[in-house]
Amino acid sequence: MASVTDTVERMIRRFPSLFANRTQCLHALFYVLGNGYDWSAGELVDITRDDRTEEDVDAAFLAPLIARHGPDHPIVEQTAARFAADRAPTLSRRGRAAVLARTPGELGPHDPYPLTIGCALSTMPADATSDWRAAADEITAAVDEHVNSGKYRGIHERITTFHGHRPG
Repeated sequence: MASVTDTVERMIRRFPSLFANRTQCLHALFYVLGNGYDWSAGELVDITRDDRTEEDVDAAFLAPLIARHGPDHPIVEQTAARFAADRAPTLSRRGRAAVLARTPGELGPHDPYPLTIGCALSTMPADATSDWRAAADEITAAVDEHVNSGKYRGIHERITTFHGHRPG
C-alpha cells in the first residue's frame, strides 16, 4: 500500500503533462470516475497495476501508424513531433515530483469534474486511513474554493452533496 504522497508522486512521475501538482492529482483520485483507483484496506490503490508512462502511451498510439506507413512517413514524423512538443514543457516535473506531491496548487484551467455518486470521495470507507481522510478534506476545500471563486459559474449546481460532504 502507498501513502497519499507516494501515490501522488507516482502519478506526477508517470504523467507529468496531466498532473502539475498535488491538487490536480487529488482531484483525479477523489472525483474522477474510472481513474483506475479503488479503496482497499482504507487506502486508494491503483487497481490497474499499469506502470506505463506518457511515453509508453504515445508509443502505443504510434505503433499502428508505423506498422502501416513505416517510421519515416510524414504522418508518423508529424505525430511524434507533436507528442514531443506537447510533452517537453512538462518533463521537468518528473525531477520535481517529490516536491510537487507535497505542494498544493491550482486545480487547473477547467471546471472540476462534477462530484458523482460512485467516485472515491463518495465511497470513502469507514476504515479510510488518516492521511487519505485528510487528503479528501484537502481536495474538497480546494474544489469548493475553485467553485466559489466565480470563475466557473454553474458548476456548483452540478455538484451532488452526499453524507459526509461539507458544503463550502
